[in-house]
Amino acid sequence: MPEPDNPKKMSAEKFKSLCIQSRRTAEGGDECSLLYSLCRALIEDLGHRSLECPPPSAGTTALMDVLLCDYLVHRYERENSFDPFPILQSYLLAEPPVERP
Repeated sequence: MPEPDNPKKMSAEKFKSLCIQSRRTAEGGDECSLLYSLCRALIEDLGHRSLECPPPSAGTTALMDVLLCDYLVHRYERENSFDPFPILQSYLLAEPPVERP
């Protein structure tokens, strides 16, 4: 279980995969539900069940603080220092394309 002094490695591809998985398993399509789902996925990936995530009702800012500051900065070592924002925007928060028959 990675602690801030011994961060777990995270690649951009792994983060992208977690974003896609989180979008599929989110209980709602709103931004807070999607961020909460990603927060839960990161906790599971870290194997640190005692970590907590604010509920979706806490709002976007609280969830982003936990995701970015507590987890991505302090508990993961981002390979090649990838920027998580474009990945979040494209694979978690963006509307999925509409499939046409």
